[in-house]
Amino acid sequence: MKNHGHIWSLIAIVLTLIAGYFLGIAAADKNAVDWAFKWQSIFGTILTMAVTGVGAVLLYTQISQDRRIENERRQQRNYANRASLSLALSSISEYCEHNVGVLRKLITQCADGVLSNRIAAKTNFPTISDGTVSFLRDFIEYSNFNQSRPIVKILAELQVLDARLKSMHVRSNSLDRRELILKINIEQYIISNCEIYTYASKLYDFAREHTDEISEDLTTDEMMSSLNNLGFLGDEAPEIRAAIQRLYGNVE
Repeated sequence: MKNHGHIWSLIAIVLTLIAGYFLGIAAADKNAVDWAFKWQSIFGTILTMAVTGVGAVLLYTQISQDRRIENERRQQRNYANRASLSLALSSISEYCEHNVGVLRKLITQCADGVLSNRIAAKTNFPTISDGTVSFLRDFIEYSNFNQSRPIVKILAELQVLDARLKSMHVRSNSLDRRELILKINIEQYIISNCEIYTYASKLYDFAREHTDEISEDLTTDEMMSSLNNLGFLGDEAPEIRAAIQRLYGNVE
């Protein structure tokens, strides 16, 4: 109520004018009364405009207050999400590590660049938890555009990768040679995991409030570092390293 003191003052002034108008008519002589009734429509219009103006001010004040409360709520939610982001990033990193572990084993089981359908049909991949996906969506909703863009990329890449890995079971049951699971396909899935892993790694400093800057671009050095962290050390997996070089260019 204290914040709306000026509004109630305006209302009091308007009510005083209305009361004064009718009291003046009652106390005046007949000519004054006739004159007042002659111009009452104008007075009524003026008073209506005044009351409408007061109502508009009240409505604007209420809307502004609601907007301020909503902004504060969104800022608090964004801050809470940022504080919890490291947990989601850790879950994503572990998901990529497990995937690459399975894919790496499949590469060694390829014969003449092709994975046996029998082996593919028995392969199981981990799944990203619904809680992590839900958290990422919530983070996107309550963060600003620059903060949300890398999370949007991670979520999109996760969905694409999950669909591709699940499709291996479908393709393993197909008699169409065009549905063969090739070694190069598996290498591409490893690179996709590497990209997601790198995006997640780049966001840890932001999640821990060490920086407010978020870079969306991936470099060759970052991708190679992630590939090493995912278990491919030294010059291992030259085909994958060559593909990363082609995709991201050489970094001096």
